Amino acid sequence: MDVALLVKIAARFVHVASAVTLVGGVIVLKCVAPPMTDEMARKWRGIVLWAGLGLVLAGLWNLMTKENPPPGYHMWFGIKFLLALHVLAVSAVAAKQGTPPEKRTRLLGSAMGSGLAVVLISAWLRWMS
Repeated sequence: MDVALLVKIAARFVHVASAVTLVGGVIVLKCVAPPMTDEMARKWRGIVLWAGLGLVLAGLWNLMTKENPPPGYHMWFGIKFLLALHVLAVSAVAAKQGTPPEKRTRLLGSAMGSGLAVVLISAWLRWMS
């Protein structure tokens, strides 16, 4: 196996693992463990930071190394990217200390919807290419 293939596999792994961690965490915090306390928010903040960093860096790497994307690919990628930024921003606000629990629940609900839309668009993009 050559190094370029290993880098592509590692980037894909980081991207998928970060997405699973972030979207899965949002779903758990919204549906299983409400209300989110300040202690939970403190722990969640680090996860949001590292998962967000992994998502953005690996996602951009995957996009830049994509060979021959089909027509419409970049449009759907842009929509996916904006929704993913929404998930990151809302997760960061929910992880702030002092955010009221009812606001956290509402924020996590919108992040969950956007996160599931991102997963759906990701499946569509994978099928397109």
